[in-house]
Amino acid sequence: MKVFLITFAAVYLILSLPAFLTAGYVIDWIPEAGLWQKVRAYTAEGFAAGAIWKTAVASLAALMLSIRSWERRTIR
Repeated sequence: MKVFLITFAAVYLILSLPAFLTAGYVIDWIPEAGLWQKVRAYTAEGFAAGAIWKTAVASLAALMLSIRSWERRTIR
């Protein structure tokens, strides 16, 4: 279970990186927006954008790695 959760979180984070690094959201055009407001907005948008497909891909990758890890432990 630990392998699944760690792999899921890592893959989801990697898939979210492009959204974290993009510009053009509404928060960019607000001159009063502070650095931390922008960071929170980018982070929330990065995790939320495409959440369904990112969850599916991360679940599949985590499941495959968990099964592979389980097979290695049971064979030895």
